[in-house]
Amino acid sequence: MKVSIHILRALALAICAGSWGNQAAAEFKMTGVADLAFGVESKLLGEGDAQRLDLANVASVDARMKFSNRIGAGRVLSFGVGLEASAYPSEDTSDKVALAFTGSYQLNLDAAKKWQARAFFKQKFSRAQGTLAFSRTRIGARVQYKHNPAHTTRAQMRFGHRNHNEDLLRGYDQGELFVGVTHQYRPSKDRLMLAATLYGELRRADESKYSYDEIGGRLIASLPLSEKTLVSGRIAAFTRNYDGAFSNQFNVARADKRISAKVQIDRRFSNRLRGSAYVGWERNESNIAARAYGGPVAGLGLRMSWD
Repeated sequence: MKVSIHILRALALAICAGSWGNQAAAEFKMTGVADLAFGVESKLLGEGDAQRLDLANVASVDARMKFSNRIGAGRVLSFGVGLEASAYPSEDTSDKVALAFTGSYQLNLDAAKKWQARAFFKQKFSRAQGTLAFSRTRIGARVQYKHNPAHTTRAQMRFGHRNHNEDLLRGYDQGELFVGVTHQYRPSKDRLMLAATLYGELRRADESKYSYDEIGGRLIASLPLSEKTLVSGRIAAFTRNYDGAFSNQFNVARADKRISAKVQIDRRFSNRLRGSAYVGWERNESNIAARAYGGPVAGLGLRMSWD
């Protein structure tokens, strides 16, 4: 919590300094997005020894406000706040509400604007079962290189720490490190877009059974069918290996392999309103039977935006 307060204070001072020092060039902008969705996601269901990982229906609302200050020379300071709420029809899991604060600083590294850097942070507080479930702080940086108008490469590194409520789950406090590289091919906005990502993630928890190493990748393709309709496909996979024994009953370290595929169509109804629908499949293989699942996924979404 102390770390997040220092980050927020430093960001606020930077915004004020940047705004007063560049009043002639500063451009302030406020944008907002609200997503309403009903779909399927993986979720731990049940309690105690009967707890299992499976697909669950979920209805969600995600509303975000972003304040951006362009202070000239390709530099942008941003601050945002968001509220998320998820409701699960199943009685085997609890609904949740989360509040998040974000900030970022972006700048061009060369006159040709081929190189760009961005530093960011996110502070999240999540509430479930009538109490604060966890707080999580993440900070990181991203470097982008635009080879030409069609090809762009991005590299990202992110650090994080999660402080979990010990009354809900003991030993789940954890530090995290994420490193990823994405290459995107997009010749123009009305043409096919292809993107490939490779990443690695380490998480180290107070109890080793919650610590793991993960390596994965994603392939995304999208194609505009018209000025108002976009179709996209996504394939994602990862392998995750945990450190400690899963439980006293299963004295082995958990190991998972997950793959998912999804096809989605997006439709723009107006400048402020968009809708989406997706279908797909998700499967998680695990040496722990209660953590293995597989099945179809589908969902609907509605996005409202304003600026």
